[in-house]
Amino acid sequence: TISKLGNLSKLNVSNNSLRVLPGSLVECPKLNVLVSLGNNLIHPPQAICDCGSQATLTFLRERHVPVVSTRPALKKNVFMRVRGQQVLASVANPESASTEYRQALGTSRTNKRKCPLMPPMDATLLNPDHLRDMLLGLIYGAAIADAMALNTERLSEDECQFYYCRENIMLKDRISDHLRLHFSPHDWSCNTDVMLLVLESLMRWGGVVDELEVASQLDQWRIHGYVDIDPSPGHLLSPYMNQH
Repeated sequence: TISKLGNLSKLNVSNNSLRVLPGSLVECPKLNVLVSLGNNLIHPPQAICDCGSQATLTFLRERHVPVVSTRPALKKNVFMRVRGQQVLASVANPESASTEYRQALGTSRTNKRKCPLMPPMDATLLNPDHLRDMLLGLIYGAAIADAMALNTERLSEDECQFYYCRENIMLKDRISDHLRLHFSPHDWSCNTDVMLLVLESLMRWGGVVDELEVASQLDQWRIHGYVDIDPSPGHLLSPYMNQH
């Protein structure tokens, strides 16, 4: 029956106290991910299954010759490609983050003197606007990368391949388990929250790190979360930070 699943490409049988994997799995031509962790397998041996999909499938294919059945080719529908209407916005979005940021810059010039975080002479060849955009890009990029990494945090390579598409992993595809339940959909991890807290402290203290102030902010974040972004209590991933 399993051999009839011609489009089966991923199978997760982890933590089921299995003893044997059926040899007919090799008759599924598209099967390339087989997650079988946390079982008591004797065929294939659990030690081989713990090495990953490639080792498990190789073991099965070496001991079971698949029965090749020819199926008539299905006729596929062919449709003409038609270019849709192109909608171009002629008016800039007044509520965009970029517009709000520029407005904030124009109304907070007095605060810049309290926090003179200017690069040293000859530190960059970029003009101020370009340098600002580059720094913002670093922060936004780090936050996006952290959110994407939370999709696969503490998953094995086989589990990542089972739950996600290698060519097109997206935030909306995040699975829900005991770890990711602590975070809102599309949220980033504590790493970004801590980075933003430290950067805010640097801005308040004119580029100087005050350990007591940072520690106080971290404690408030642990209890109340990041008030301006996510008011839910912070959840630490680092065992070291959890101990301290």
